[in-house]
Amino acid sequence: MSKAICSCSKLTRRAAIGAALAGAATPALPASDAAFALIATHQKAFARLNETIADIARLERAIPEDRRQEWAPEDRDEGIGLSDDPRWTAALDAHNAAIDAESGAAWVIAHAQPATIMGTVALLRYAADYEQRGDTWPDAEGEEGWHAAFHRNLAAALKKIG
Repeated sequence: MSKAICSCSKLTRRAAIGAALAGAATPALPASDAAFALIATHQKAFARLNETIADIARLERAIPEDRRQEWAPEDRDEGIGLSDDPRWTAALDAHNAAIDAESGAAWVIAHAQPATIMGTVALLRYAADYEQRGDTWPDAEGEEGWHAAFHRNLAAALKKIG
C-alpha cells in the first residue's frame, strides 16, 4: 500500500515540476487548440538553443583560441576560421540552426490565432513569462514587429471566438 501512495506522490511531483518548467502556461491540453502545441514547440526549440550555447561554452574552454576563430556565418565567407577545429565548426552550425528554429517557432506563435479562450490565455501567459525571465522575442520581421503581430493576431482570434 505504501508503494502505491509513494508512486502517486511521485507522479504528482513530476506533474507539478513539469508544469512549473513549462511556465504553468499549459494547463490541460485541449485537442481543439493548436496554441498548446505551438508553445511546446517553442519550448523545445528554446531548450535546444540553450543546449547549443552550453556546448559552445564548453568548447571555448577545450579548444585553443587559434582553432576557434569563426563566430558568425559571415566569417566563413571572409575566410575566417578555415582551420578551426571541426568540433567548433559543428557546434556553431548547430547553434545557428537552433537560432533559426527558435526564431521560426517564435514567429509562428506571433502569427497564431488560437481557437479557444484557454489557448489565447496560454499564449499570453507564455509570452509574458518568457519575457519576465529576461528572454526576448525576435526582432522585427518586415514591417511588423513580433509584439505587434502577436497582439494583432490574438485580437483577431478573440473576435472569431466571440
